[in-house]
Order: sequence, then C-alpha cells, then structure tokens
Amino acid sequence: MKLFIRRIVIFLAALLLVVGVDAQKPSRKVRKAEHKAEKKETQQKKAYEKARQKELKRRYKMQNPEVQKRMKQSKKMQNI
Repeated sequence: MKLFIRRIVIFLAALLLVVGVDAQKPSRKVRKAEHKAEKKETQQKKAYEKARQKELKRRYKMQNPEVQKRMKQSKKMQNI
C-alpha cells in the first residue's frame, strides 16, 4: 500500500512538472506576433542599409575625380 501511494505521488509530481512547463509557453498568437515583429525589424534594417549605400554612392559621384581618388584611398586604409 505504501509503495502504491508513493507511485501516485511521483506520478502527480511528474504531471505537475509537465503541466507547469507547458503553461509557461507563450500562446501561438503571441509567438506569431513576435515573429512578425522580428521580420519587420529585419526588413527595416535591410532597407536602411540599402538606402545608406545608395546615398554613399551618390555622394561619391558628386565629387571631382581627385577627391574620389582620395576617398577610395581612405576607404582602402580603413579596411586594412
């Protein structure tokens, strides 16, 4: 009888752990919203970087050839 009660207590404790872990998990709606927010943030970063590169090219083209040469040299020195 004592062994039977012990097994029931262990089973209930294990069941509580499983239910407790599952209860902490966010709902599907929340996970979907988080995923959507991450995706939007990634797209914004991409768009920002693309616009930045385009603006750098535009500024480079504005310069006369001598300045372009210095800019190119400066960029090479930064990458070293």
